[in-house]
Amino acid sequence: MVSLRIPVVFLVAVLQWQADGYVLPPSAVSPCPPNRHYGIIRGCDLRCDLVDLGSLCTYHEYWGCRCNAGLIPQSGTGECVKPEDCNAICGPNKHYEPCGSTCQPECGNPNVPSNCGCSPRCVCDEGYILSGFDCVKITDCPDPNSN
Repeated sequence: MVSLRIPVVFLVAVLQWQADGYVLPPSAVSPCPPNRHYGIIRGCDLRCDLVDLGSLCTYHEYWGCRCNAGLIPQSGTGECVKPEDCNAICGPNKHYEPCGSTCQPECGNPNVPSNCGCSPRCVCDEGYILSGFDCVKITDCPDPNSN
């Protein structure tokens, strides 16, 4: 009777562990596809469909197969690609750059430093500036004195 008790206790412990939001370690799951490794995936990790300024993400985490360093998941396919190979869909008056400046000119602050960092992102087209999450001509910026 004792020999049956240990496996049952182990099974209950594993089920409780999974019920608490955890998963089995990598050795207990199937191997990851090419260009991926097992790790924590965050809802706001960079991916090809989350490069547009103003994109929404969720702040959840889970264990799974994530892209290796230097690669990000492609929109629709989930395939891991280099940022320059993203098929990102940007909004009106925007385009994708694999190394777009993290300091974007915007209404109320059109002059930004030129030595900002960069990351894969959608940026405003030439002659456009950010107004909230939209890119508009600077002449279309709201008047800050009109309250």
